[in-house]
Amino acid sequence: MQSTAHDFKHNVDEALADPNLQDSLANLNIEKREFANAEKLALQALDFYLETKDAPDEVSVRCTLVQAYLGMQRKKDAEEQILKARERVYGLQGPFPLAVFSIQQAIVENTPKPSTAAIAELKKVEAAMRKAGSLQLALEARRARAEALTGLARKSELKAVAEEARRHGYLLLARKATEMSGA
Repeated sequence: MQSTAHDFKHNVDEALADPNLQDSLANLNIEKREFANAEKLALQALDFYLETKDAPDEVSVRCTLVQAYLGMQRKKDAEEQILKARERVYGLQGPFPLAVFSIQQAIVENTPKPSTAAIAELKKVEAAMRKAGSLQLALEARRARAEALTGLARKSELKAVAEEARRHGYLLLARKATEMSGA
């Protein structure tokens, strides 16, 4: 019986060392607003991706770190991760890694004061992702753009994002937009 428990613990420890799982758990911690845990997990994954020179996953985990740092009010650290991700993102294949990066970069640029250029970039990303068939990324870009707006425009756009996300089954995204709108 003790051997089975030991084997189970070994299997769990081995699974937790997987960088993809670490990045996923970091994102889950961000959703739970446990930003320090998210940072720790994302940094562990980043170490692996740097060692293996895995550019797509490096960019992805750097975007996760951006979210964790913004959640901890550490804009300088978020900006640093964006700069490092920027060095790697343009050699990647396909529109999706660039879209994820562009959304995070715009969010950083819009913190704490909205940037016209960042808002325009989010609009472009939304249109490109709708065209590419990635409604989730399109809605993420639209939500990020709406969060940069103010007053009634912000509230109504976030409500619209929440409704569209809910209609298409993106319930977490709908919840985030609803919370941000204050509704």
